Amino acid sequence: MNISKTLIVSHDAGGAFLLSKWCRDFRHKAEFEYHLKGPAIKIFKDVMPSIEVLEDVVWNKVTRVITATGWQTEFEISTIEKAKENGIYVVSYLDHWANYMERFSHNGSVILPDEIWLADREAMKVANNVFSKHSIKLRFIRNRHFSEIKLAVSNAPQKKDSVLICLEPIRNGYSLKEAYKVLKSHLINNYNEGKKIIIRDHPAGVDTGSGYLSQELSETFDVEFSKNTLEIDIANAERVYGYQSSVLAYASYLSVDVFSYYPKYLYEVILPHKDISYI
Repeated sequence: MNISKTLIVSHDAGGAFLLSKWCRDFRHKAEFEYHLKGPAIKIFKDVMPSIEVLEDVVWNKVTRVITATGWQTEFEISTIEKAKENGIYVVSYLDHWANYMERFSHNGSVILPDEIWLADREAMKVANNVFSKHSIKLRFIRNRHFSEIKLAVSNAPQKKDSVLICLEPIRNGYSLKEAYKVLKSHLINNYNEGKKIIIRDHPAGVDTGSGYLSQELSETFDVEFSKNTLEIDIANAERVYGYQSSVLAYASYLSVDVFSYYPKYLYEVILPHKDISYI
């Protein structure tokens, strides 16, 4: 694929982490313009501080579009639709392992890009199944974000003296309070009073009930909000807990014990990784 004069489009944090690292590695080989919103702006600028962010797109100057995908807004999918209307080749980089077809639904229609990038073998298996009836190119693109996490974790002191809880918004109708009630009960049954627990909030800044969880757990444990990078938090963790965050997958790849408080007795499991235990 010719990536010269390419419009980069991203909003949600998960996709921005992957796409920004890819752009950094290829920016000297192509002409990129960045159309970013929400959490993606800070994430991209942390990776490439000097980039300029476009408010508006001049479509007759765009030859290719590469997007992330997300749930917080219709920013990416509406851009895919606009690119298709203009006959522009579109690529989308999937950062998770769930709701693949739903990520391309817009105004009651499914609008697929010309090409989809997948970041690991689990994602490729899911995509091959989901898009089997569609004429769409699937390509493996190395997850540079995870590669950096893996290297940083291996180079960090391995204290293994804490329990790490990575939070995310819950969108399937399940109550945050109910989820945290289950998590709290599990932790009380498995750890001694005063155990060090690190709460890591979601990078998008959305409501995750972090204050409520901290208050509930502080009655029994030594609770802190993370002040470190994700890599240091994982290096220090003897276990990692989460709902269905990509961090659970990353930690499992790094051979850390991973547990989810996702209610698999109510809903079909989202993450396909076999090394995740459910409480």
